[in-house]
Amino acid sequence: MLRNKDGSSKENTFLEWCRKVAVHAQPDKFDFGAASAATEHAESVLEQNCYKSLALDLLTNEVWPQQRSDPKFKIRKDTATGQISVSNPQRSWINALLRKNLGDYRAAYYIFNHGLPELLDAPLKRYISLNKSKLQSMIRELMTWHASLLQSILQRQQDPGMEHAHMCSAKDQKEWRRNRQEEKARAAADLREGQALAKERDSGKRKFYTMSATEQQLVEDYDADRLNKRYKQTKIEKLPPFKGKKLPFLIP
Repeated sequence: MLRNKDGSSKENTFLEWCRKVAVHAQPDKFDFGAASAATEHAESVLEQNCYKSLALDLLTNEVWPQQRSDPKFKIRKDTATGQISVSNPQRSWINALLRKNLGDYRAAYYIFNHGLPELLDAPLKRYISLNKSKLQSMIRELMTWHASLLQSILQRQQDPGMEHAHMCSAKDQKEWRRNRQEEKARAAADLREGQALAKERDSGKRKFYTMSATEQQLVEDYDADRLNKRYKQTKIEKLPPFKGKKLPFLIP
């Protein structure tokens, strides 16, 4: 974690950035104003507090002098709530920093949710007087924590929804996104029309036999729930926020 294969110290150590992120894993320490009920419903406390606290820190302390004139790095706060607003370009820059220093930006989310093992959470000199048994226990905790982090990231990468998530943000997939949006719009229009036609039929406003063949097919597909299923298939469900999962304590 701290050194390269040749034994030399890493330029930006994993440990240093673990601690940098862990400072922001205590959202109660930071005041970003009162979040709206709608926002709290859409985003977790993790997004509202921990990530925004980290973003404020990085935008304040990690931006190079020559970047400060770039509007991309300007810190903006909502005038009503006082919350920092993290733009998509800022989020991309922050995630790139986290990938560089932690190996994967999701490591920060794992720390937000699970904290750091005791051995990483304080200078080593604190543990000089500890007995061998305690140190071994702390090492097992560290190994469990790190194995859990790696497995959680691997499982996330293997999630079936990751392929669509990548395609939704990839610059070379604009045509795929446009076709997907058009297909979704057509499915939604057919669902609304089928629902309206079925309502007219059920109310007696229109007779089924007076409808055109296309309208009759829409009503039949609506009754059989085919229109609703087709619409759902065009929707891309967002992956839930990454939290990671702790493995059982490793036994030597």
